[in-house]
Amino acid sequence: MNRLWMSCSIGSLQLPSRLVCTAAGEGMCDGRFHATPRLVERYRELGKAGVIGLLITGHAFVCPEGRRREAQISAADDDGIPALTEVATAAKADGSRIFLQLSHGGLCCEPELTGMPSLGPSAAAHAPEYAGRAMTTEEVQRVPELFARAARRAQLAGFDGVELHMAHGFLFSEFLSPFFNKREDEYGGSQENRTRLAVQTIMAVHDTCGRDFPVIAKINSGDGVEGGMTLEMALHSARMMQQAGLDGLEISGGFCFQKKQSDTPMKPVSLKSGAGIGYFREAARRFHKEFSIPVIMVGGIRTFDFAEEILTRGEADMVGMCRPLIREPSLARRWYRGETVSSDCLSCNACVKLSRTSAGLCCPVKKAGC
Repeated sequence: MNRLWMSCSIGSLQLPSRLVCTAAGEGMCDGRFHATPRLVERYRELGKAGVIGLLITGHAFVCPEGRRREAQISAADDDGIPALTEVATAAKADGSRIFLQLSHGGLCCEPELTGMPSLGPSAAAHAPEYAGRAMTTEEVQRVPELFARAARRAQLAGFDGVELHMAHGFLFSEFLSPFFNKREDEYGGSQENRTRLAVQTIMAVHDTCGRDFPVIAKINSGDGVEGGMTLEMALHSARMMQQAGLDGLEISGGFCFQKKQSDTPMKPVSLKSGAGIGYFREAARRFHKEFSIPVIMVGGIRTFDFAEEILTRGEADMVGMCRPLIREPSLARRWYRGETVSSDCLSCNACVKLSRTSAGLCCPVKKAGC
């Protein structure tokens, strides 16, 4: 059997394969920020035949001030649990597993959208387009409980675990990064202090949901900006998270708000020239070598053979795809049937732009789901 279709585990949870559909904000929620039937069908389609071992939703906000997008899904109150249950049930119908990704947008939140000031570790005066208000110590200490309550809602809705979004310049990423974090209290200064909020949140989720409910994190392997978090800093923080009970790591990098696509987490990829294929490969390999918990490699995976190569060489425990599965949700099923065609995703990021509009997440090149 190909390694991609071998089972694996995250914590105590068994997955039917090593292929992961990684998160992308869907923009498919109603005015109450609850999942629409279209969002339910997206995960029903991705979960068909149970070929994708793990589906990770787009980020759900844990509190109103942490909302990043107009039609972003909510995990901030109990009213959304019935709609979340529909998503989880649809995704798991054929055996796939699903995690709810939880986030707080931090300084990336827009006051015009939330009606509240954007909050982060520091005011970020050096990055005026994302400047906001520094959180008080009391506000920081409230964050773990917000995420723990949101995780409990996911658990009640039937999700198999949660992924904490600690990458791309959102709140946790800001705390971890010296680019943003200029605090002088117990949440700033040393890398240990900058990681404190992440550690406390992991422990809070486990205290609320139990150790059998997996908690993984998506983290930056590097920020890609001068004065930002480096690979060595990321490794140091991740070790502390593993000690706190983290069950897995998805390795990413960069900030979403960078103007050049090549500086963002969703970089250009070309099968013709080979440019950009596996662009987080070296970082994932380093994490996999040093950690005992599962590591998910994502970024520029476009062919079955490349995914197999990563697993065969022991460079990661799982491989993740995002944009190819937006363009062709049935791609994994074709691979499983032996049709090992390459994804024809153009990496143009038009799908991401549409997720910020009423069109929602879809591929306009192929009209997939639009």
